Amino acid sequence: MTQPEGPTTGHPLTTWGADHLEHTVTIRTDAHDARHMRTSAGHVSVVDAHRIAAARLARSNALDACAVCLVVNDTAGVVLPAQVHILSTTDPTSSLLASHDAGSPDWARVLVASPLRGTWAAHEAQLMATEIAERAARASRLRISGSPSPPPGLSLSTRHASELHDIAALTEAAGLPLLSSPAQRELTHTPLLHLCDLPDTTQATASPQGILIHAGTVLEDLEPNGTHTVEIGYRRIALLQMGVLQGTGRELEFVRDHLFEDPSSAAALIRGRPTNGWASWLDCAGRALRELI
Repeated sequence: MTQPEGPTTGHPLTTWGADHLEHTVTIRTDAHDARHMRTSAGHVSVVDAHRIAAARLARSNALDACAVCLVVNDTAGVVLPAQVHILSTTDPTSSLLASHDAGSPDWARVLVASPLRGTWAAHEAQLMATEIAERAARASRLRISGSPSPPPGLSLSTRHASELHDIAALTEAAGLPLLSSPAQRELTHTPLLHLCDLPDTTQATASPQGILIHAGTVLEDLEPNGTHTVEIGYRRIALLQMGVLQGTGRELEFVRDHLFEDPSSAAALIRGRPTNGWASWLDCAGRALRELI
């Protein structure tokens, strides 16, 4: 697959494999505002685009190798969109546009993931796409999940399972909320927020760009042996290295304001476990963030 042209943005991000850290992340933005990321395992593209442009993007990225492509429609700004479309990139008769019903929105968020080396067989790509969609539904938010647990009777090779995990880690580390609403969110004001049950140690401000965590917000302990404990731990390490967090051991806090695109990613990082930020961030009247947008 040809690497897309465009300027490289200087984001010194860290992604991780099964056993080691790798400083190998490059984020590129092309002329169509699609964001492209690479690791040693694979290539990920994320774009908010008109659905016709999205179809072209998906097809162009899938020419040389079978890829996983998810198209997400979300007009209400809710956590879990009504539809997740999986494009079978190996079927020449499949049409991304045909998979949209007449009432679907004109804009969509598209994720295309494909291997950097070698190829995925059609059944492997379809299995990955299905697993991603199922895990997203179970998590009540659209995101790439961790190591796959395929349905009974189906399995991924060790190499492909590792690739999917690395792509998941990269996407999460880059702070790209794959399935949050691509539509511009409108706020009539920017209320002060706190996490449920943590009014004295957390403070944030909502904005159309995401959620701004205020300096002085204190982090909770990581969930022992949690599904995403390792990923959240590495994200905390990255913020420590950036000087956003300070502290040692279990005593960590924000020492400067920091913007997150995804309220759930911010909430999970603070709580130390997966958290639905749309329901957990509250204003002083106890209204959840999803009610304020």
